[in-house]
Amino acid sequence: MKRKIAVCFMVIVLLLGLMCGCDLSKQESVYTDYSKIGGDSDSFSYSYCNGGTENTELSMTFEGFSGYDTLWIIDAKEKGTLTVDFESKIDSGKFKVVLVTPNREVKNLFEQSQKDSVTIDIEKGRYRIKIVGHKSKGEVTGAIKTNGDMEITEAEAFGNW
Repeated sequence: MKRKIAVCFMVIVLLLGLMCGCDLSKQESVYTDYSKIGGDSDSFSYSYCNGGTENTELSMTFEGFSGYDTLWIIDAKEKGTLTVDFESKIDSGKFKVVLVTPNREVKNLFEQSQKDSVTIDIEKGRYRIKIVGHKSKGEVTGAIKTNGDMEITEAEAFGNW
């Protein structure tokens, strides 16, 4: 009887281990799944997050960030330029900042720990700036500036924590 219980317990532990392993690979694959990242919705989790966006500024510290989270939505009414200033210190995991174009093309702007500024020529349409992570921990600051007739909106799902 004890042997049957031990075997059943081992089978349950093995199955749970397999299920967790599958889940982790799905989480990691989201980091490079541009069809999901380029969509209108977000899917993310944080085990800890402090800070957020305020108008065109970003300042946050986070742990356990996985998924993709929209920071800003930019509605360009005409051609113009968008400048993104960004500084990140990533202690662990994977992290990047992307621009999603109106036709859902995803362009990497920054990755991992980095301090830089990038200016992008943009056409009329709706753009999104998102952060993407896989088990990432760190801190980020940044700001966006526009040149042209554009409206910047903080994404409501992110907000301030």
